[in-house]
Amino acid sequence: MQNRPSLPPPPPPVEIRSWPDREAMLSDRALILGALVRMHVGPGRLGVLVMWAGLAAFGWLLVGSAFVLFEQAQDVFGGLAGLLSLLLGVGAMVPGTAFVCLYLARDRKVRALLVEWGALDRDPERDRELRLPGVSLVWLLLSFALGATGLALCVIGPATTRTAWSP
Repeated sequence: MQNRPSLPPPPPPVEIRSWPDREAMLSDRALILGALVRMHVGPGRLGVLVMWAGLAAFGWLLVGSAFVLFEQAQDVFGGLAGLLSLLLGVGAMVPGTAFVCLYLARDRKVRALLVEWGALDRDPERDRELRLPGVSLVWLLLSFALGATGLALCVIGPATTRTAWSP
């Protein structure tokens, strides 16, 4: 059974729009944009995306560990441990990556609907409620932390390696 809400339809074409007045159209627009914004940047969305990305990263970690185990294996058991790590890593990385891709595809559809419904008309009073400053700040800080961690690993890792000829 599907737990997530289905996407609303796109706005009707100009020829068949049947809103009685501008206020009714703005009310429908605000209702649908509110639902789309919650689907697009809500806290639940962030949690699910972090979960699937974490699973993919854990799988990548296990695959990398498998290569190290293969390289340093001195007997059959070391090779079997590397093979087990490789299988577990692929088993975690493939579904994690697949679900991240599915979520990104749905995200593109939600974004397209946001643009279509937002282009109907402007309503600054109701649009102010759609900004979600707290959730946007959490997204920004998590993205910054991920980027800073990646940059630190790319700089610190090579800087601390020892070459074979160094004393």
